[in-house]
Amino acid sequence: MENWHQFPHICENIEAKEMQENTFEKSKLDAAYYAVQSFRVRCLVDSREDILKTGRYTEENLDNMTMDLFAQELHKFQFWQKIKNSGSMKWDQIIAYARETGQAVFDVVRQAYEMKYEGLASIEELNGQFSQITATAADPGDIRPIYDQVSKISPHICSGCGMCAGICPLGCITVENGKLTIDETKCIHCGLCFTACPRSFLPKKLVDWLVSHGEAAPVDVQIGSYLEALSAQTKVPDILTVGQDGGVVTTLLYYAFQAGKIDAALGAKMGTTLWKPEPFIMRTKEDAILAAGTKYANNPNLSALPQVKKFSKIAVVGTPCMMQALRKGDIFKLDAKLRDQIKYKIGIFCMESFPYEGIVQIAKQLGTSIENAKKMNINQGKFFITNKDGTVVQAPIKEVTQHARKECHYCYDLTSESADISVGSIGSPAGWSSVLVRTPAGKELFDGALAAGLLEVKKLAEIQPGLPLLVKIAGTKSNNSSKKVLEGLEKKHPVPAYK
Repeated sequence: MENWHQFPHICENIEAKEMQENTFEKSKLDAAYYAVQSFRVRCLVDSREDILKTGRYTEENLDNMTMDLFAQELHKFQFWQKIKNSGSMKWDQIIAYARETGQAVFDVVRQAYEMKYEGLASIEELNGQFSQITATAADPGDIRPIYDQVSKISPHICSGCGMCAGICPLGCITVENGKLTIDETKCIHCGLCFTACPRSFLPKKLVDWLVSHGEAAPVDVQIGSYLEALSAQTKVPDILTVGQDGGVVTTLLYYAFQAGKIDAALGAKMGTTLWKPEPFIMRTKEDAILAAGTKYANNPNLSALPQVKKFSKIAVVGTPCMMQALRKGDIFKLDAKLRDQIKYKIGIFCMESFPYEGIVQIAKQLGTSIENAKKMNINQGKFFITNKDGTVVQAPIKEVTQHARKECHYCYDLTSESADISVGSIGSPAGWSSVLVRTPAGKELFDGALAAGLLEVKKLAEIQPGLPLLVKIAGTKSNNSSKKVLEGLEKKHPVPAYK
């Protein structure tokens, strides 16, 4: 490695003393060798100066991220050696190994699935549960790395979430109107974008595990794990007039700012072009009100992650693909500082999004224009546009879906299953929002807003159409996704890998 002389100070907290004193046992030295040779680590070390020049990472942030990646690779290759020497390992042996090495079981299982994706091992499952792992590679150096540019992912499956642009250490990726471009003159092929992308490969079992924390029960497989299913409406007058449905997302942000829970929130607001949204960093509860309302045109919120890093307590609002990308970043520990900074992941329900041109065409199809539109909404299987003069035009979703992003039809997730708390209109009456509280963080946020007198709440099971409709529509999206993936496989087209 050209800049290997810089590496000791980067990994000084990762058993570096043992390395320097040559007290590592051979298996650890072998694992350290493979970890150092990992191109994901090597790229960051070799391109360190170029990365720092972009200003996206401070020296401390970059060194910590490199340390994290090195530690992950070290633990992974130690685990691989253990599997190789044992021939295979069953579930109870994996639990024992985690305890023996002082690691969380989740982290060891993550390493197992990572090795599966990389071709280092195979995993057997019994009744959908992890059963056994077997080493399949004689030498990790013989395996071609799976991590590459997101350009290697077909543009026909890109979600447009913006995570690749947000995580790129060189800032060489841009996402515009659901399409990405890469400046090849800057790209170092570190693979961070591919690792973070929700459509390259998504370890769904690990995502579900991380969300549930062993506390939330997957009451219904179609809508993910949750602690509570509720219907809510804001009590804040200023939000009632501008919010979508019950105004719950805006109210949660309003409360979080008011209570000092966050000092910034990443979401979207309408840009200078009518009905074309853009990423928006909110700093106050007034900003949250300014950003109120659903935007149906695709918007790469997560591309603004570098700009939000300067804040210490952040909420992120986004669609299911954005929540998947953030949670995947948590699983693979891509940026420890950012993980700690993001306090709340607020997901919104999403059946599909539209390119900006699609929104323009829908307005024309409904006999109006985006210049006349005051509000857009999808409810009860219809697309509504409320005009500035108060008139409302509508059409069944099936009549406008041809204008949607075809890439969205690969997504299985209606209810933002990866979020801390998920919000949408399906299942609740007009003027109310359905809310799935999924994690302790989501519950703490929602309960705080409720205790502050900002929300009126009912049990989703006690209202009509309620939970059955939400589960039904979520099932429809999931089934359509499965059909789309199978269709792509039959045609030998690239498809998302949901594992």
